Amino acid sequence: MAEGELDELINTNDLSLTEEGYLSIIARKTGALISAAAQIGAILGNISEEKEGALTRFGMDVGLHFS
Repeated sequence: MAEGELDELINTNDLSLTEEGYLSIIARKTGALISAAAQIGAILGNISEEKEGALTRFGMDVGLHFS
């Protein structure tokens, strides 16, 4: 998350930042945060690895769309 934050600060007002670059930044910031929160809930809930993976991916998707 810290690397994503640093990249965002470095690229502030950079008009050459591509959509791919922006998505990479938000994936490493908000995506990583919400994905980890969902995964922790899955781990604490002692659910299957398959469901844990699904919740982790869901958290990443929510994080990307939230940004």
